Amino acid sequence: ALRLRRAAADTALLAGDPARAAQDLADAATMIHRAPGIMSLIPPPEEADQLIAAARDLAGDDTAARAAILVAEAFRAEAGFSDPATISVTENAVRLARQAGDVVIESAALDALTAVQAGLGRVIDAAATCRRRALLLSPLPVDAAVGFELFDTMNMVAETSIGAGDLGTARRWAERIRSTPTFAEEGHIATARLIVVDALAGNLHDAIAGSERFREGWERSGRRPASNLGMAAAAVAMTHGLTGDDEARAEWLGIIDALTVSPERLSGYGATFDAIVLLHRGNAARALDRMAAEPDDLRRWITGIWRQWYAALKAEAAVRADHTGAAGHL
Repeated sequence: ALRLRRAAADTALLAGDPARAAQDLADAATMIHRAPGIMSLIPPPEEADQLIAAARDLAGDDTAARAAILVAEAFRAEAGFSDPATISVTENAVRLARQAGDVVIESAALDALTAVQAGLGRVIDAAATCRRRALLLSPLPVDAAVGFELFDTMNMVAETSIGAGDLGTARRWAERIRSTPTFAEEGHIATARLIVVDALAGNLHDAIAGSERFREGWERSGRRPASNLGMAAAAVAMTHGLTGDDEARAEWLGIIDALTVSPERLSGYGATFDAIVLLHRGNAARALDRMAAEPDDLRRWITGIWRQWYAALKAEAAVRADHTGAAGHL
């Protein structure tokens, strides 16, 4: 995708359209920071910086190009999505994209806004922003120009709905992902979000059944690293923990490692799922140890969407362990 974006920019320059070239370069920069979970080889941050600088030189006063650059800058923000400067850039990106009338850029800007809201722990607001994205994109045909946005939106509606505790909405979107023809032969992608919903809803048999399709698809793809699939693997491991199958649980924890899921990602859902197993087994003190971080420490979108579950479980563990700080956790 990055190679094709660069090629598109070159073609736009040859056609005398520098603003279009700027947009393609900005989109490439955005992908580096926005979509590392679907990349086996992640370019260094300096490459995104260079792409943004080149895009800025070409954009002129074109509204769509300027909006695309703001989106790239929002996703690049090293200070974290809860930084006030990032919030300002993100809100400006949404405003400028709407002004440009470019639905795809506006969707990307709303995704950045979702990340900001999740990083601040405003999970219900993040879920509402994702549904707004879905309404924005729903009239568009499924083609190469919008394919990434459509799939990402379905994923994000499902994931933020899970974080908000709205498992009904999460299930509807997870089932829509599973039935999307594009993923008919990609079982790991098709089932990943539905597995999480089933596991949290207590449909353990369905979660385990879905895990077989997940594993078959992932193994057929070459067991590729894909950190964005770690949540599903962790949910399966939790499910086996709840049914007492420690051998299967260990196997799925190994799959998380093979997916190269970062410790930061695992600090949200990994700790949450582990705590559920430990509490189920009566190990409240160990559950509390597993959740050593405070809920407010979960400040990236991938961890922030789990903040409500995490806080509730930490309070439960503190009470059941008769911890001196239980009242504070409550």
